[in-house]
Amino acid sequence: KFTALQEAMATLAARSVGRALPGARVSLNEAVRAYSSSGRPRWGVAGVGMISNDFSLALKYSGSQIVACAARDATRAQKFANDFGMERSYDSYEALAQDRLVPP
Repeated sequence: KFTALQEAMATLAARSVGRALPGARVSLNEAVRAYSSSGRPRWGVAGVGMISNDFSLALKYSGSQIVACAARDATRAQKFANDFGMERSYDSYEALAQDRLVPP
């Protein structure tokens, strides 16, 4: 079960994504509005380190669907995908950006 601190961290992370990624393809608001047919927000995670792990836990807790991840190391990306029940992982961020199931 998530604590109030973890929930606050997830909120802070969600608010900072738009500012943390200069040149990002879309704004945070556009990303949040991108829903799957089940009505759950879909996400692609770039990176598989500790921050991505914590952020992904918060996304799962919030009811979001993480559909893919990417890392420079294919083995680490695949392990991260398995840990979070993702069907796809990539060894390049460009490939993640081209995934049609990841909202723009």
